[in-house]
Amino acid sequence: MVVGTTGSARGGGIYGANSSRPRLANVLIAGNSARYDGGGICLYDLSGAEIKSARMINCTVAYNITTDVTTSYGGG
Repeated sequence: MVVGTTGSARGGGIYGANSSRPRLANVLIAGNSARYDGGGICLYDLSGAEIKSARMINCTVAYNITTDVTTSYGGG
Protein backbone atom coordinates (compact mmCIF):
# COMPACT_ATOMS: atom_id res chain seq x y z
CA MET A 1 0.00 0.00 0.00
CA VAL A 2 1.07 3.54 -0.78
CA VAL A 3 -1.45 5.63 1.14
CA GLY A 4 -1.51 9.19 2.48
CA THR A 5 1.92 10.41 1.36
CA THR A 6 2.89 13.81 -0.06
CA GLY A 7 5.43 14.65 -2.76
CA SER A 8 6.93 18.14 -2.70
CA ALA A 9 6.64 18.48 -6.48
CA ARG A 10 5.80 15.28 -8.40
CA GLY A 11 4.69 11.77 -7.62
CA GLY A 12 3.05 11.97 -4.23
CA GLY A 13 2.70 8.20 -4.01
CA ILE A 14 5.29 6.89 -6.48
CA TYR A 15 7.84 8.83 -8.52
CA GLY A 16 9.98 7.28 -11.24
CA ALA A 17 12.45 9.25 -13.34
CA ASN A 18 14.40 8.68 -16.53
CA SER A 19 15.24 4.99 -16.88
CA SER A 20 12.90 3.72 -14.17
CA ARG A 21 10.94 0.57 -14.98
CA PRO A 22 8.44 0.10 -12.17
CA ARG A 23 6.66 -3.22 -11.82
CA LEU A 24 3.70 -3.06 -9.47
CA ALA A 25 1.34 -5.87 -8.51
CA ASN A 26 -1.56 -5.87 -6.06
CA VAL A 27 -0.85 -2.32 -4.86
CA LEU A 28 -3.29 0.27 -3.53
CA ILE A 29 -2.16 3.85 -4.31
CA ALA A 30 -4.66 6.17 -2.66
CA GLY A 31 -4.99 9.44 -0.78
CA ASN A 32 -1.62 10.82 -1.91
CA SER A 33 -0.83 14.34 -3.09
CA ALA A 34 1.79 16.21 -5.08
CA ARG A 35 2.13 19.86 -5.98
CA TYR A 36 2.42 19.53 -9.76
CA ASP A 37 2.21 16.13 -11.42
CA GLY A 38 0.93 12.72 -10.46
CA GLY A 39 -0.66 12.83 -7.05
CA GLY A 40 -0.67 9.04 -7.13
CA ILE A 41 2.02 8.16 -9.67
CA CYS A 42 4.42 10.23 -11.77
CA LEU A 43 6.74 8.60 -14.29
CA TYR A 44 8.86 11.33 -15.81
CA ASP A 45 11.73 11.33 -18.28
CA LEU A 46 13.71 14.55 -18.42
CA SER A 47 14.79 13.85 -22.01
CA GLY A 48 11.19 13.76 -23.20
CA ALA A 49 11.36 10.06 -24.07
CA GLU A 50 8.39 7.85 -23.32
CA ILE A 51 8.59 5.52 -20.36
CA LYS A 52 7.40 2.31 -21.98
CA SER A 53 8.29 -0.34 -19.44
CA ALA A 54 5.97 0.47 -16.54
CA ARG A 55 3.69 -2.42 -15.59
CA MET A 56 0.78 -2.47 -13.20
CA ILE A 57 -1.16 -5.66 -12.49
CA ASN A 58 -4.26 -5.72 -10.30
CA CYS A 59 -3.54 -2.26 -8.83
CA THR A 60 -5.94 0.41 -7.65
CA VAL A 61 -5.11 4.11 -8.08
CA ALA A 62 -7.76 6.36 -6.53
CA TYR A 63 -8.41 9.58 -4.62
CA ASN A 64 -5.01 11.15 -5.29
CA ILE A 65 -4.68 14.89 -5.96
CA THR A 66 -2.41 17.60 -7.28
CA THR A 67 -2.56 20.94 -5.53
CA ASP A 68 -1.25 23.54 -7.99
CA VAL A 69 -4.28 24.54 -10.04
CA THR A 70 -2.30 26.32 -12.78
CA THR A 71 0.20 23.70 -13.96
CA SER A 72 -0.90 20.34 -12.57
CA TYR A 73 -1.32 17.13 -14.54
CA GLY A 74 -3.25 14.21 -13.14
CA GLY A 75 -4.23 13.44 -9.60
CA GLY A 76 -4.94 9.79 -10.33
